[in-house]
Formats: sequence, C-alpha cells, structure tokens
Amino acid sequence: MLLEFPAELQVRILSNLPAPDISTVSQVNQSFHKLCQEETIWLNLAWKDFKVKLKTTEEFSPRIFYQSVLYPYRKALGLWQRQNLKYYSSIMKVSVRSDHLLFEEMIPPVELREQFTFLPFLQVYRNRLDQTIKVKNLSKIALSNQVKIIKPVSGGDNLTVIISNIEDHTMNPSDWRQVMLDFISIVAGGVEINDLLLMRFVQTYHSRALYSYSKLNLSWPEIPLPIRPGIFVGSYGPHGVEVINLTRDSSRPGTCGVKVTGDPNVPFGQVSFHIGSGEQCLRIPREDQENLPNLVSFLENPTFVQYQGRWMCECQVAQHGFRDPSFIPGNFIIFNQDEFAVLFIELASISLFRRVTPELTRGL
Repeated sequence: MLLEFPAELQVRILSNLPAPDISTVSQVNQSFHKLCQEETIWLNLAWKDFKVKLKTTEEFSPRIFYQSVLYPYRKALGLWQRQNLKYYSSIMKVSVRSDHLLFEEMIPPVELREQFTFLPFLQVYRNRLDQTIKVKNLSKIALSNQVKIIKPVSGGDNLTVIISNIEDHTMNPSDWRQVMLDFISIVAGGVEINDLLLMRFVQTYHSRALYSYSKLNLSWPEIPLPIRPGIFVGSYGPHGVEVINLTRDSSRPGTCGVKVTGDPNVPFGQVSFHIGSGEQCLRIPREDQENLPNLVSFLENPTFVQYQGRWMCECQVAQHGFRDPSFIPGNFIIFNQDEFAVLFIELASISLFRRVTPELTRGL
C-alpha cells in the first residue's frame, strides 16, 4: 500500500521511522529496497536524530554516512573525561559535522575569562566510494595512521582510542623540543617552562598510545545552595585553570566541587571543596572581612543570614602526588548564578570560578 502513495509522501513516511525499522523495510522486496536508498530519507533522519544538515554530492552519500558512521557511533557523541592521564585527565568532545564525526580535545583557558581551546584529535568518516569507515588522526603529539576506536556499546559509558606505531619524537631532539614548546604554549600560553609544566607534558606524551574515557555526566541533582549545579572553570594558582563539577556528592551530604581535570596535588576525580548540607549563609561584618586574622576570629563564633552570599566550607589540600591529603577551613562565596569563589583561609589563597556548561555543550 505504501508504494501506491506519491513518491514524496513515501519518503516522508519512511523519514519518520527509526533507522533500524527502515533497514527492515528495505528487506521486504526490491521496490522497498530501492525506495529506502533515497538520500532524502537519510537527510531527514540526520536532521531529526542529530540536528545536522548533510548534503548529497558525488563523493558523499548521507545514507552511507548515516548507516555506517552516525548510527553506529551515536553513543560516542557528547563529552568524555579521560581516565588514564595520571593526575590531570582531560576533556574530549565528540560532535557531528557536515560529513564526519569530529573528536576534539578541550583545553581549559589560560586565563579564567578566556574560552576553551579546541584541538582536533580524530575524524571519522566514510565517503561514497570507501569500502569501510576511515579514521583520520589529527593529533600532533601522537603521529600515526594506525588508530582503533572502541566505541561504547549499548548502555555503556566507556570509550577507548588506541594509537599504534606512533612516531618517536625523542629520536630527534629538535622535534622533541618543538613538540614540548607547542604543548606548553597551548596549555599555559606565554609562561616560561617550569617543573609543573614539564611534568604535565611528560605525563601527556608518555600516555599518548592509549586514551581511555568515561562519559561526563551532564545531569545534576538539586543542591542545597542558591546556585545551579554544573561545570565551572577555576583558578588553581601555579597549576593554572582547572575544570570542576559543582554537584551533590553521594558519599557525603551537601555540595561538592569535584575536579574534572586536576593536578599532582589534588588530582581529577577528587573533591576540591565541600559545603555541608546544614551550613547557613554567613553574616560577616565589614570590619571582619578586612584581613584574615579578623575573618578567622569571626568564624570561631559566626552569625548567619538567609540569603545568597558566603558559606563555611572545607577545602582539600595535599602534598605533591596526592600525599597526606586533608581538609582545611574555607569560605564558599557566591557572586551570581555563574560565578563564585573559594577562599582557602589557612593558605591565604582564593580561587575564582565561572560557569562553562553552555560553552562545553554547544553543538551537542
């Protein structure tokens, strides 16, 4: 009966079916098989399912691209947190472009007010004449054309990239130095090379054969504070700008800032600061905010107020290598829905944070 409808209506009907059902319809007979080859169907599906506009050309088939790349890799789309980069971790974004999937490394900004740097990592594509999908390696630190992607299975939240036969830059000192300088320029701007940056480069360089990721959760429970949870970037002194997830921690009541990226003192996955669920907004007289001794004296016998402002918290500190971790007193200060600060009182140090959830999720 479907074949009796006008061609335009046939395409419209099939475009409303899920992709697996269209594949089933195509096996009914030759007429249905030919109908299901119509590129318009797959153009519509790509827009409906992934909000991407594809274009049919002599080299590119939306049908082939949807069936062999978009649908099989649909679970890979989104934000991923690297699990095997010791201390630091990193964030990868997988999104759909007009004729390929793009894997990008998201480098936190050098300055808090700046934007993330997007470094192209991999392209996954298949053109009309290709027999299989192709993976193009765009990494400058892991030069190789042998790349294997182990995509997440149904219900899974893990993704792995394996790169074999990587070019060894250490065989040429000038190449090694240039790769190191390029890396430091990206992650730290014009800062001179120091031990912290050198350690970060070495850890990154020697883990470039295997990239193991877990899906970054972008749904949050409500938190007992007048600020929305989400992803923020914050300043961590000599370690630079890092990414934290402001959320409710199931292991302790209250609100936590959990590190998405980290450093050798407090690595990724660890709690950076914690505000207890019973904490109230502090009412701190102006004179007690003029210096740290006055602030410490106030916190020994605090008074409270019921509005957005400042809360007592605890901040995690540790020796290099996350040795002897402990929590010290701090203040959590809300400026508005997108900005807050954490005061490490004993260290006389303050870290500023701004919300970046919209920036990270744009295009997903």
